[in-house]
Amino acid sequence: MSQMDLRGWPAPLIRLFNGWEAWRALTEGQNGFFQPRLPGALDHSAGLDTLSCYDTAPLKATLEAPVDFDRLNDSRESL
Repeated sequence: MSQMDLRGWPAPLIRLFNGWEAWRALTEGQNGFFQPRLPGALDHSAGLDTLSCYDTAPLKATLEAPVDFDRLNDSRESL
């Protein structure tokens, strides 16, 4: 539903739509970037690797295709 052309829409509807899309990102994540980790930070018995509210494993998988991390880490140059 993203990438809709909202030009000409009344401002209150645009704010409502933007708020809805932000809520969806918080609750559903963003495909290929992150997803909610439930119960996440609320589960104090979890280890440090699962302490955050979101899992970024999809981002790692997305970046591994176009980026050669071994070559990047072995480089003598830094940004």
